Amino acid sequence: GMSAQEGTHKVTPKTGGKAIFIIPSVTTGVALVTASAATYFGLEGGLENLFGASKAGALLCLGAASLVAVNAILSGLTIDAREKFGVPHPVVYPTEAEIKDEKARLGFLCHMRAQENFHEWAVTLVPTAFACALWAEKPFTAGLSLLGFSGTRLLYAFGYATGEPKKRTPGFAGSLLFYGLVFGHCVLHGVRGLLG
Repeated sequence: GMSAQEGTHKVTPKTGGKAIFIIPSVTTGVALVTASAATYFGLEGGLENLFGASKAGALLCLGAASLVAVNAILSGLTIDAREKFGVPHPVVYPTEAEIKDEKARLGFLCHMRAQENFHEWAVTLVPTAFACALWAEKPFTAGLSLLGFSGTRLLYAFGYATGEPKKRTPGFAGSLLFYGLVFGHCVLHGVRGLLG
């Protein structure tokens, strides 16, 4: 049979909510504060001194590779959840009819959303990190941000996979800081470049 996702009901999006303004404002605010603090405290120079100037590309590559590793781990987490909760492919969002036990259904959805949320963030993080490395001239910061984001995304995912969404909060906070670091440097570099 056809699942609800493929089927006949029509979803009408609700518009006019506050999140459309709050989320970009908070993300941008965190980004600017994080990047400004990193600049003030000399993060890029400190990392260069720690690793050596010739190691910037290696750190950036390791950061990029960490995203691939995290994606593989989260794919495995989702596959395990499909088996555990009995959710066949291609069902992504099982209905109450497909999984009668609400706790099991929400458990699967928490696993699935952990992976989806990683993809939602990574798709903008990757080009932003590389812009930060190449044009904002912060390759060590970009590499560190990719590594830190990967680690905190695992914390997020394994917290979420408990079935208790509040347990994803520490991973979310860390992810936001590492994401904000490269995003903020790009914004600051872009504004300075256009104005100066």
